[in-house]
Amino acid sequence: MEEVESSSVRWMLSQSHKQGLSAKSIGLRLVALRQWFVYLIKIGRMSANPTLGVKSPKVGKHLPKNIDAEQVGQLLAIESDEPSDIRDIAMMELMYSSGLRLSELQGLDLGDMDLSAREVRVQGKVAKSELCRLARKR
Repeated sequence: MEEVESSSVRWMLSQSHKQGLSAKSIGLRLVALRQWFVYLIKIGRMSANPTLGVKSPKVGKHLPKNIDAEQVGQLLAIESDEPSDIRDIAMMELMYSSGLRLSELQGLDLGDMDLSAREVRVQGKVAKSELCRLARKR
């Protein structure tokens, strides 16, 4: 079998990029090629792995999508007498007005709330306790 050079692998990956493949797909393609060349070396068909000097493309982090103020307003405008609906609306209002994470909201107890002072004690991301001010209802 003819030897393949790193430049050929890079060219193939750049073509994949031009075709519109995502960085993750290109990275998976490179992993498959690496394993293919490992196999070819193992059976004696190649002497070196041309993918070893080729870096995987950086895959960006996907941030969660936010809902806009109008959508939040629609959620909070729902009227219901059901206890579970009242609870859910209160939880959404608390998250939206104070910027709580879902995990912080889930960790709250009634004892963490001081409604007269409009404060909530929140167990933060790194097990650090902090006070959160409650927004006034408009």
